[in-house]
Amino acid sequence: MFTTRASKAVSFGLLVAIAAIAPSQDEKAQRYLFRSLAGDYRTNIVAVLKQRIANENGSKLVKIQRSMDGKTKESVLSPLHLQGEFLDDGKELKFYSPDDRLLIVQPNNPAAQDYKFRLPLIQKNYNIRLEPGRKVLGRNCVVVTAESKYPKVSDIRYSFDEKTGFPLSKEIIHSDKTVDLDYEVSDIKFPGKLDPSIFRIEPVVGVEVVNYAEQCVNRPSEAAQALGFVPLIPTRFPYGFQIQRMTISDKNKVKMLCLKLTDGLQRITIYEWVPAPGETITTGEDREIKLHNGLKIVAVADIDSGIRDSVLHTFIVRAEGDGPALITRIGI
Repeated sequence: MFTTRASKAVSFGLLVAIAAIAPSQDEKAQRYLFRSLAGDYRTNIVAVLKQRIANENGSKLVKIQRSMDGKTKESVLSPLHLQGEFLDDGKELKFYSPDDRLLIVQPNNPAAQDYKFRLPLIQKNYNIRLEPGRKVLGRNCVVVTAESKYPKVSDIRYSFDEKTGFPLSKEIIHSDKTVDLDYEVSDIKFPGKLDPSIFRIEPVVGVEVVNYAEQCVNRPSEAAQALGFVPLIPTRFPYGFQIQRMTISDKNKVKMLCLKLTDGLQRITIYEWVPAPGETITTGEDREIKLHNGLKIVAVADIDSGIRDSVLHTFIVRAEGDGPALITRIGI
């Protein structure tokens, strides 16, 4: 949910836009939600948060270091089997898995285009409302609930730090009114300076560095010609999800299609490729893997598993197998 390098000018322009498209909604709730999407905190941040691991019925500790200009490093502190680092330096995304001795690198995408696409979807798929305030770590919070217009999709309740706008907790409110704490910050500081060396990942000797060169495509036929297989790309998705970005990676060991889906707030990434023997998968998020007519399809998302599976089932019908190492973000 954190995004890098959003300028103040872009942030202000998009804030005006969201107020214009949804004037009946509480402007304060919109303003704090948008500020979080834009990553416009205007301060250095070092935080530790406890985040739920849905597949393991447990939690992980994640350290987040974020510079005033949006560079972000997220490190899983525990459990040991999930340890790794994610880095967004504004130009590249990097994911380092020490257990797999693997560093994956791919280009970053412009933040402003992301917000412009997502804001209308938020208005279409959610009702945004302000809730009574609360305190987290003794700090006053503005509490905002995003209520889905789809009954099967859980609502999301955020507690934003009143002063900086940084999200200190996120709760998932299910249709039966039960609540899961998706994450909550357990420690936070706002240092005046951050050492620039923080925002580097230096691979040790013997680590495999994999560069994923991506190319945007607009049509399935264009992707098929470059990849050598016909990808499965539905024309409609459930629960208000839409394709935000379609890319191919045809200059690496694995030729792959990547679809970025969003309903405005939540994201699902779909990968498709023809699998090779002995592949393994490394991600920091929940995932579902299917096989259809020799094509491997993976849905990666830190969202409700039922929603993730429903979206994936628009692609295929039979589950099997594992997948290759893919870059995804860890933490929130």
